[in-house]
Amino acid sequence: MLIPRFPRASIAFYILISLCGLTPVTGRSVHDSPQDQARTWIHAAMNALGGEDRLRAIHAIEIKGVGFRDELEQSERPEGPWLPDFYQTSEIRDFANTRMRSERQSRTLNFTAWDNSNWSRPTITVVSGGAVAQFAEGKFNPVTAASATDIEETLAFDPLRVLLTALDATDLHSETDTVLHGFPQHVAAFTWKGERVRILLSSFSQMPTCIEVTRVRPMDYFQGPWGDITVRTTFATWSLNRSGIRYPRQWSKEMNGQLYSTYTANEVRFNPPVNEADFAIPEEDRKASLALARDLDAIAIGVPNENPKEIAPGTVYVNGPIAFHSTEVR
Repeated sequence: MLIPRFPRASIAFYILISLCGLTPVTGRSVHDSPQDQARTWIHAAMNALGGEDRLRAIHAIEIKGVGFRDELEQSERPEGPWLPDFYQTSEIRDFANTRMRSERQSRTLNFTAWDNSNWSRPTITVVSGGAVAQFAEGKFNPVTAASATDIEETLAFDPLRVLLTALDATDLHSETDTVLHGFPQHVAAFTWKGERVRILLSSFSQMPTCIEVTRVRPMDYFQGPWGDITVRTTFATWSLNRSGIRYPRQWSKEMNGQLYSTYTANEVRFNPPVNEADFAIPEEDRKASLALARDLDAIAIGVPNENPKEIAPGTVYVNGPIAFHSTEVR
């Protein structure tokens, strides 16, 4: 068989053109400022998810799914293996009013006792107006409003909202490209309510690969004492909704590099009916939630009106709040 010969310059030109055809559109320019580069990437990502107008039109989302969490704070060894908490949830994220209602059941030793394999009884958590309350055993119980920060973060960084949150940031800028899961990623960074946020955007699909959030969590019994904690949420299994919007069906979280949880969304509905009664918190519970301590340092060691018990000479047992007990040895 005869093989045609081409000049070396022609071959080199052909290879160059072929490679250019495989190179993703990055939106980068040597003339772009870090702020302009980041905005270009964010707009490209919104187009990949369905367009800015469609994203802004989503005022609420209903998610039902299952997942597991590694109980890093409850396990025998810090390096693992960790005690797993298997759970199922049904929640409504109301972006328009910054509120959320979540119903959760667990199937783990901590929630179903040591000789019970059934799902735990449902616990309903309502976050509305900056207050937090849990509905269980037929009544509401106030929860410190400090945990409302976690829910506000969940809403602001939902895959449908995080790009809009980034656009609203006055310090949105680009950072040096990186590689994750074997693919090059653009990095858009900003701050939100004092939290340092980085969005990794695939330079091929333009869609968000993961979100990194770094902040202190002063009300978390496990994370609070460690100062800055970085939580990375990676998205996978993107699906195209009939409305033309792409949404991930899997979230995987890492806490300071340790696998923390994985969640799979089995059902997703955009703009579901929102029942005002589902977000109602009794006024006395609302006031109690706002009045509760928002920092671990403000919580007294031990249960009020209960004295420590000397269980042996020089050894004192302190019955702590929320089942966190301690023993002091002189």
